[in-house]
Amino acid sequence: MDYMFQHILFITLVSCAWCKTAPTLEWPLGNTTAHKEVMTGRDAHLPLSNQCLIFSPGYPGLNYEAITLTGEEESYVDFYLDGKVELTDLAFSLLVYPLGEPKGTLLNYLCNTGNVIRASVLEGLLIISFWDEYGVSVGATAVSEVLISDRWHHLLVSREYNTGRIKVFHNGELIDDIDDDFPNKIRLPAKGSIRLGSAQKDTDDKFKGRFSCFQLYTSLPTNEDVRSSLKYCKPDQWKIHPQILLEQKTEGGVEKLCVADYVVPREDEDLEPKSCEVLNMACLTSVVLPSLSSCQRLPGIFVY
Repeated sequence: MDYMFQHILFITLVSCAWCKTAPTLEWPLGNTTAHKEVMTGRDAHLPLSNQCLIFSPGYPGLNYEAITLTGEEESYVDFYLDGKVELTDLAFSLLVYPLGEPKGTLLNYLCNTGNVIRASVLEGLLIISFWDEYGVSVGATAVSEVLISDRWHHLLVSREYNTGRIKVFHNGELIDDIDDDFPNKIRLPAKGSIRLGSAQKDTDDKFKGRFSCFQLYTSLPTNEDVRSSLKYCKPDQWKIHPQILLEQKTEGGVEKLCVADYVVPREDEDLEPKSCEVLNMACLTSVVLPSLSSCQRLPGIFVY
């Protein structure tokens, strides 16, 4: 009996060694997917006044083109989180191709009380910052000379819940690993909006470049997971294969593809997602949260 138990345990452990951390959400941002999400179907939002997009040659090895954000006023993509996932351990990954000098905001996650995550480039520094729901800094790091103009880069940034440790990977290699002595075990708000290519308040802080395969993880990828994460950018790994209709138009002498059948996602919660709620721990036991009226609000406890 002991032998059988040990044998089963061995098989289980070996099997887990083969397990891979897959992204929870993924937007390829290509000419075959546009705003469509391919893991769970939580589509991104495009500015209603700018449904015509520029697509350019994509990341080598991926069989679709990449969206180009031009740095203009309405050139960005929003990703709304509805609060139904936990943001304890987390990571985000993206492919980016700076057009010209790298500068501006790559990614900005915001809720009503302010910034939650911001990744930006300023004077050659890649700056990553995290805040809690009260706008208190809970982590930051800066790495120099990461992005070079007119070439593809794979960035993956992770934040560990228990330690607050931040890791930055560039093209699969760990380039920064820091425990910055900020408080640990701080959950981040899980309801808000992530904007790619621009800050949400400082709207003049644009990033000009091509973007592809934005991934959000709700667990920590291992070093091996980081190196293999781009395989999920390939269509054979997608759980959903979007059907989109793009019409070719020329605007101002620039050829664009316009989303002909775009509609705002129907969920009401997606329309005003920039909120941070506070509940007691009894409210956090199920995936779908109970109504706010059934839970007492307490300071310092986050809704996920």
